[in-house]
Amino acid sequence: KSFGGQLSSWGGNLFRFTIGIFSNLISLLMVFVINFYLLLRWKKLGESLGKAFGPQHEKRILRLFHQVESGLGGWLRGQLFLCFAVGTLSFIGLSLLKVPYALHLALIAGILEIFPIIGPIISSIPAILSALIVSPLLALATAALYIVVQQLENNLIVPKVMQKAVGVDPLVTILALMIGVKLMGVPGAILAVPAVVLLKIIFLEILRPQESQ
Repeated sequence: KSFGGQLSSWGGNLFRFTIGIFSNLISLLMVFVINFYLLLRWKKLGESLGKAFGPQHEKRILRLFHQVESGLGGWLRGQLFLCFAVGTLSFIGLSLLKVPYALHLALIAGILEIFPIIGPIISSIPAILSALIVSPLLALATAALYIVVQQLENNLIVPKVMQKAVGVDPLVTILALMIGVKLMGVPGAILAVPAVVLLKIIFLEILRPQESQ
């Protein structure tokens, strides 16, 4: 290929990558907005459903809503801990490599941990550029650091944290994330673990004997 052709190809790939990121960010924003309004109405929704199904089912439905609220609260606490863990690991690594503005870059990595897949990619860009100002070798080492942190996060930290926070087996967490990404991309990765928690609670409630209610 000519240099002009390669430049055009790179430009097209960069454009598609940028569009993909903005599309995912819009989808994520919609997910958070829906969840926010759902949480605001959660208690009233449970009470309304309980009354709609009659007195004989009201207690069970309210208990189910309470369990879901508790489970999703555990997931949210786990997610916040993941942000802290990734931010801390990033700060330690960047400080050891002596990358400029290590604390600020680590804060960005921790905050963007909320967004699976694209969060680590976006947070790595300013870190690599900051390292590139010092030397190309440091930029490569910084890129390697972010890859290592992401691998630790995906294969060790996330499964263990979610097992502790919501009682979901690490293997189930990994499979849920893989399926979520395959079906819905980044929003699917965010909703994967809450969906598993929700299904687990509903399944256990269905198996609960009627006489124990």
